[in-house]
Amino acid sequence: MAISDSDLDHPGRGGGDHARVVPGVPVDGSAPELTDVIQSPYREKFAS
Repeated sequence: MAISDSDLDHPGRGGGDHARVVPGVPVDGSAPELTDVIQSPYREKFAS
């Protein structure tokens, strides 16, 4: 499936950071806690 320039302008349709969609987090990636949201479960799981 080819990716056109117009796809890159729409979150969730093209490539780049906007293609990553995390439940509960704005698609535009404006949430500064995005990294913590992803890592926190792993921190708890592997902390011991």
